Amino acid sequence: MTTENIKKDNAYYGRDDEICPKCKFDLEYIAYEDWENEIWHCTGCNADFSVHVNYVRDWADMEEMK
Repeated sequence: MTTENIKKDNAYYGRDDEICPKCKFDLEYIAYEDWENEIWHCTGCNADFSVHVNYVRDWADMEEMK
């Protein structure tokens, strides 16, 4: 798959952020590093990245637990 095809595929599936900043290939989710960071791996240049995760609480959607 060419870099241009990867960009089109990622844009179609809403995965524009999951692209390696070094070589522009796909990043693959590996694991949680800790509770606020994930580890992602580039299939193109074999680099690993720590990605900060933001959690958002939806108070308008909360339900009482029974």
